[in-house]
Amino acid sequence: MILEAFYDAKVKTSPWKRVYILAELNRLQQNYPYEDTELHQMLVAVEEETEMVVGFVDIDARPCKTKIKLPRPYLSDLCVHPDFRRRGIANRLVKTCEEFTKQIPRPEIWIRVKGDNNGAIEMYKNLDYSITGQDENDPAILVLHKQFESAE
Repeated sequence: MILEAFYDAKVKTSPWKRVYILAELNRLQQNYPYEDTELHQMLVAVEEETEMVVGFVDIDARPCKTKIKLPRPYLSDLCVHPDFRRRGIANRLVKTCEEFTKQIPRPEIWIRVKGDNNGAIEMYKNLDYSITGQDENDPAILVLHKQFESAE
Protein backbone atom coordinates (compact mmCIF):
# COMPACT_ATOMS: atom_id res chain seq x y z
CA MET A 1 0.00 0.00 0.00
CA ILE A 2 2.84 2.42 0.79
CA LEU A 3 4.48 1.57 -2.54
CA GLU A 4 1.18 2.34 -4.28
CA ALA A 5 0.96 5.72 -2.57
CA PHE A 6 4.52 7.00 -2.76
CA TYR A 7 6.34 5.33 -5.67
CA ASP A 8 5.85 5.61 -9.41
CA ALA A 9 4.58 2.79 -11.63
CA LYS A 10 8.11 1.64 -12.54
CA VAL A 11 8.81 0.65 -8.94
CA LYS A 12 5.47 -1.09 -8.56
CA THR A 13 6.16 -3.38 -11.53
CA SER A 14 9.91 -3.65 -11.09
CA PRO A 15 11.62 -6.98 -10.40
CA TRP A 16 13.05 -5.06 -7.43
CA LYS A 17 9.59 -4.54 -5.93
CA ARG A 18 10.32 -6.89 -3.01
CA VAL A 19 13.48 -4.91 -2.24
CA TYR A 20 11.44 -1.70 -2.11
CA ILE A 21 8.88 -3.36 0.14
CA LEU A 22 11.60 -4.55 2.52
CA ALA A 23 13.20 -1.09 2.46
CA GLU A 24 9.88 0.52 3.42
CA LEU A 25 9.30 -2.00 6.21
CA ASN A 26 12.80 -1.34 7.49
CA ARG A 27 12.23 2.44 7.36
CA LEU A 28 9.01 2.11 9.33
CA GLN A 29 10.69 -0.16 11.84
CA GLN A 30 13.46 2.42 12.27
CA ASN A 31 10.80 4.79 13.61
CA TYR A 32 11.07 2.93 16.93
CA PRO A 33 14.63 3.71 18.13
CA TYR A 34 13.24 5.99 20.81
CA GLU A 35 12.27 5.19 24.37
CA ASP A 36 9.31 7.57 24.66
CA THR A 37 6.51 5.70 22.90
CA GLU A 38 3.81 7.90 24.47
CA LEU A 39 4.66 10.55 21.88
CA HIS A 40 4.45 8.30 18.81
CA GLN A 41 1.64 6.33 17.18
CA MET A 42 1.29 4.30 14.01
CA LEU A 43 -2.35 3.88 13.08
CA VAL A 44 -3.97 1.49 10.64
CA ALA A 45 -7.45 1.41 9.15
CA VAL A 46 -8.83 -2.10 8.71
CA GLU A 47 -11.72 -3.17 6.49
CA GLU A 48 -14.15 -4.94 8.84
CA GLU A 49 -15.27 -7.88 6.70
CA THR A 50 -11.89 -8.99 5.35
CA GLU A 51 -9.68 -7.49 8.09
CA MET A 52 -7.51 -6.12 5.30
CA VAL A 53 -5.32 -3.11 6.15
CA VAL A 54 -6.64 -0.30 3.95
CA GLY A 55 -5.00 2.76 5.50
CA PHE A 56 -1.94 3.80 7.47
CA VAL A 57 -0.49 6.92 9.10
CA ASP A 58 2.37 7.72 11.46
CA ILE A 59 2.28 10.61 13.98
CA ASP A 60 5.46 11.38 15.88
CA ALA A 61 6.00 14.05 18.54
CA ARG A 62 9.33 12.73 19.84
CA PRO A 63 12.45 14.88 19.37
CA CYS A 64 13.83 14.30 15.89
CA LYS A 65 17.00 12.21 15.81
CA THR A 66 17.37 11.90 12.04
CA LYS A 67 19.71 13.78 9.70
CA ILE A 68 16.88 15.83 8.24
CA LYS A 69 15.33 17.63 11.21
CA LEU A 70 11.58 17.42 10.71
CA PRO A 71 9.31 19.63 12.81
CA ARG A 72 7.32 17.85 15.51
CA PRO A 73 4.63 16.61 15.91
CA TYR A 74 5.03 15.30 12.39
CA LEU A 75 2.37 13.36 10.45
CA SER A 76 3.82 11.09 7.80
CA ASP A 77 3.16 8.18 5.48
CA LEU A 78 -0.58 8.76 5.22
CA CYS A 79 -1.80 6.31 2.61
CA VAL A 80 -5.01 4.53 1.69
CA HIS A 81 -5.29 1.44 -0.50
CA PRO A 82 -6.37 2.55 -4.01
CA ASP A 83 -9.58 0.49 -3.87
CA PHE A 84 -10.67 2.29 -0.69
CA ARG A 85 -9.90 5.92 -1.54
CA ARG A 86 -12.52 8.71 -1.47
CA ARG A 87 -14.37 7.04 1.42
CA GLY A 88 -13.17 9.30 4.25
CA ILE A 89 -10.50 6.91 5.54
CA ALA A 90 -7.65 9.43 5.20
CA ASN A 91 -9.79 12.08 6.93
CA ARG A 92 -10.48 9.77 9.86
CA LEU A 93 -6.81 8.83 10.19
CA VAL A 94 -5.77 12.50 10.20
CA LYS A 95 -8.47 13.42 12.73
CA THR A 96 -7.31 10.60 15.00
CA CYS A 97 -3.78 12.02 14.80
CA GLU A 98 -5.21 15.44 15.67
CA GLU A 99 -6.90 14.05 18.78
CA PHE A 100 -3.60 12.45 19.78
CA THR A 101 -1.68 15.72 19.45
CA LYS A 102 -4.27 17.64 21.47
CA GLN A 103 -3.27 15.50 24.46
CA ILE A 104 0.45 16.32 24.33
CA PRO A 105 2.40 19.47 25.25
CA ARG A 106 2.63 20.63 21.59
CA PRO A 107 -0.91 20.57 20.14
CA GLU A 108 -0.01 21.06 16.49
CA ILE A 109 0.80 18.99 13.41
CA TRP A 110 3.35 19.47 10.64
CA ILE A 111 3.05 17.66 7.30
CA ARG A 112 5.17 17.50 4.13
CA VAL A 113 3.33 16.86 0.85
CA LYS A 114 4.48 16.68 -2.76
CA GLY A 115 3.43 19.91 -4.45
CA ASP A 116 1.71 18.02 -7.27
CA ASN A 117 -0.40 15.87 -4.92
CA ASN A 118 -3.52 17.97 -5.44
CA GLY A 119 -5.86 15.49 -3.75
CA ALA A 120 -3.86 15.47 -0.52
CA ILE A 121 -3.37 19.24 -0.53
CA GLU A 122 -7.11 19.79 -1.03
CA MET A 123 -7.94 17.37 1.80
CA TYR A 124 -5.53 19.07 4.20
CA LYS A 125 -6.86 22.53 3.28
CA ASN A 126 -10.41 21.28 3.93
CA LEU A 127 -9.15 20.14 7.35
CA ASP A 128 -7.83 23.71 7.98
CA TYR A 129 -4.13 23.04 7.41
CA SER A 130 -2.13 25.99 6.06
CA ILE A 131 0.73 25.84 3.61
CA THR A 132 3.67 27.48 5.38
CA GLY A 133 6.25 27.17 2.60
CA GLN A 134 8.47 24.73 0.77
CA ASP A 135 10.79 22.14 2.26
CA GLU A 136 14.30 23.61 2.46
CA ASN A 137 15.83 20.35 1.20
CA ASP A 138 13.34 19.76 -1.62
CA PRO A 139 11.37 22.70 -3.08
CA ALA A 140 8.92 20.26 -4.73
CA ILE A 141 7.64 19.45 -1.23
CA LEU A 142 5.18 21.75 0.54
CA VAL A 143 5.13 22.13 4.32
CA LEU A 144 1.70 22.33 5.96
CA HIS A 145 0.79 23.14 9.56
CA LYS A 146 -2.20 23.21 11.88
CA GLN A 147 -2.32 24.51 15.46
CA PHE A 148 -4.88 23.23 18.00
CA GLU A 149 -6.15 24.33 21.36
CA SER A 150 -4.58 22.25 24.11
CA ALA A 151 -6.88 19.75 25.83
CA GLU A 152 -5.17 20.44 29.16
